[in-house]
Amino acid sequence: MRDAGILAAFEKADDAIQGIFGYFVYTRAGMESAPKEALLQKLPADRMPMTFHWDRYYEPTNLVSAMESLFLNYHRRICLIAIVSNFEAAVSEFWNRLTEVGKRQAKGVKDFYKSRLAWVFDRVRISTYGGPEMVVRIPQNCRHIDHARRLRNTFLHYNGLINKKYVDDYIPVKSRWDTVPDSNDWKEDPTKKIPILLTPEEFLAFYKAHLEILHQLHDVIQREDFGETSNYNYAREGKVAEWHRMLTGV
Repeated sequence: MRDAGILAAFEKADDAIQGIFGYFVYTRAGMESAPKEALLQKLPADRMPMTFHWDRYYEPTNLVSAMESLFLNYHRRICLIAIVSNFEAAVSEFWNRLTEVGKRQAKGVKDFYKSRLAWVFDRVRISTYGGPEMVVRIPQNCRHIDHARRLRNTFLHYNGLINKKYVDDYIPVKSRWDTVPDSNDWKEDPTKKIPILLTPEEFLAFYKAHLEILHQLHDVIQREDFGETSNYNYAREGKVAEWHRMLTGV
């Protein structure tokens, strides 16, 4: 029988991650459609309110110029951080629920995300959810998810610059792991400041990987730990794409 606590954690993360992607697509479309003149009219004239106490003088045309060249990359970075954070929260909720109901977890798994991701990757190895093509993608999707974890940490703690922690702090999946191509240049000269710029294809792969593994992990837990025999299916669950719920949680 499907466990309600695991189901609730899954559906919350499923909605949140899809909501982030809906926001990403909508905002990108707006940015690409907005005339430069219209954007300038909506910006503060000459000062940005930085704190409750002080403003900072700036040039609106400089902001627009920077955004024209960097918006999509920066937007992908911010949305990836949100996707990884929601997936991490779901993994923690699954773990805590399994512990609460007395289901034995892997020995030696420490209470932090990297360690629990290794547990996730081990659990989804047996998944048959989603059909043959989705099952074949499991190892690559796991590598995408671990790569996204390292990218999130790099964006938050190292200003998005390639560094030793990003290059070395991987979880190997079938003796392989992912890095951005510029990592080779950094290895030749670790003093170089090389920013990580995500391509559209990379961001889309990270998004899809988190969503597919989330569904497969949920399915494995419900089957292996609670004896559920049916697949989770949007149509059968009567769960339509309600963007208001995905963006607000209500």
